[in-house]
Amino acid sequence: MAKARKPTEIQTVGASAGTSKIKKKMRDLERLLRKPDLDANKKVETERALSALKGDLETAEANNKQKTLAKKYHMVRFFERKKAIRRLNQAAKKLHEVQTQTDASPEDIRAAQKNFNKREAEYYYVVTFPMNKKYVALFISEEHTELHKQYLSQIKQQIKDKTLPSGLDAGKPLALQYRA
Repeated sequence: MAKARKPTEIQTVGASAGTSKIKKKMRDLERLLRKPDLDANKKVETERALSALKGDLETAEANNKQKTLAKKYHMVRFFERKKAIRRLNQAAKKLHEVQTQTDASPEDIRAAQKNFNKREAEYYYVVTFPMNKKYVALFISEEHTELHKQYLSQIKQQIKDKTLPSGLDAGKPLALQYRA
């Protein structure tokens, strides 16, 4: 004879569980909810656990997507970050040279400052680009399409709206913080 099973408590899935474990636990809970002789307290508890698992599943799927995209674009981002750092350091050096020249015109200083700001924005773009979106390269050999230009400007605006990344010191020039 088969031993009668005792009703067990609802066990939770760990926070770092994969999507397959979460989906399996959700199926288990849905089967439990279909039982006709389930008491009200157990039903409420099971429904709460099921709704929590749905949220965990969304989070796990988002994390999987982010990992996939980060892995896919890692090399492109790495090379673009190096290129952006190099260009930023060149612009900082040029700006410093222009500012220390005694015969530099205000237009030259403004142009060097504008170039530095542009290079700094490129660096921030590469560093703070969202990991959960497909990366659009800044430095490509052919011209950007209109759709790419629109997407680039949208992402740049989002980056401008955010504050400095946590690892950056706002008081120190960026070129001195990150040397290639």
